Amino acid sequence: MFHFLGRKGQEEAPFELLIAVIIMGFVLFIGLKAMTTLDEQRCSQQTEQKLEDLKTKLEIVINQKSPQFLDFRADCYDPKDETIKISYSERPQVCADYCSSGASICRLLEYSNSKKGVYFKKCLNINPNTVFSSPDCPDLQASEKKILLEEFVDIVPRGVIYFNNKETSASFPTVCAYCREDSGSCAG
Repeated sequence: MFHFLGRKGQEEAPFELLIAVIIMGFVLFIGLKAMTTLDEQRCSQQTEQKLEDLKTKLEIVINQKSPQFLDFRADCYDPKDETIKISYSERPQVCADYCSSGASICRLLEYSNSKKGVYFKKCLNINPNTVFSSPDCPDLQASEKKILLEEFVDIVPRGVIYFNNKETSASFPTVCAYCREDSGSCAG
């Protein structure tokens, strides 16, 4: 009789092994999915922090007239999938939603990555008539590194960027942006 029970156990062993392999595969799949989700959240938070740093630096340059450096390079996402721009809005509802003010015009810093579905908009607390990179901006010469004047009205460049508020006779701020050529996607 004991011989018969041992045989039945041997017959069930392949099915138990198959069930164990299926369960292990499911656990691995769920674990990898969780790791991917955590990595996407980390990248999203890093991108939002970089955007917040850019916003803060621009506000300091414009409102306090203090030059600023910013290392604004891609960390997580492919820069080809990203769009970072400074927009101008004359819609009071948009300004109220993002700037929490009753202003009828405002400037927004916008980030989008359509491939990953990541979008951010941040209010720039600056004069909405601010001019970015005008022809009045002087060229900068650095000792060994080439510093290029950037036009970033529509798209914000990536790299090590130097921002300066150019004194002009105009009643609105003029921001000059320079990008170190060897540091990112300078237009050159």
